[in-house]
Amino acid sequence: TIRTIDPIGHIGSALIHPLAFALLTVVFSGGTVWAWPLALAALLARLALKMQSDHALRQPHHDLWLLPFWDIVSFLIFVASFFSTRVIWRGFSFTVDGNGLLSPVQDE
Repeated sequence: TIRTIDPIGHIGSALIHPLAFALLTVVFSGGTVWAWPLALAALLARLALKMQSDHALRQPHHDLWLLPFWDIVSFLIFVASFFSTRVIWRGFSFTVDGNGLLSPVQDE
C-alpha cells in the first residue's frame, strides 16, 4: 500500500538495505578486491546497530549470526513488493487498487 500512496518514498526505502546492496556489488563486480571491504563494512555496521538497539532496549544478543540472512530475506520481500498488488493482513487477502484502497479478495 505504501508503494501506491507514496511511490517515491517506497523506492527510497531501498536505503534501509545496505547489506543486500553491498552483496549485490560483490556479485556484479565479479568479487573485485574493493567490493569485499564494502560488504564487510555493511555487515559490521548492521551488527553494531543491532547490538546497540538490543542494549538500549535491554534485550539479549541472541542469534546475531542470523542477521545477514534476515536482511537478505527482508530485501527479497522489498523487491517482491514491486510485483504484486495483493496484501495478506491478519489472515485475510486484499488487493490494492491504484488509489491505495484495499478490496477483499473473494475465495476461489
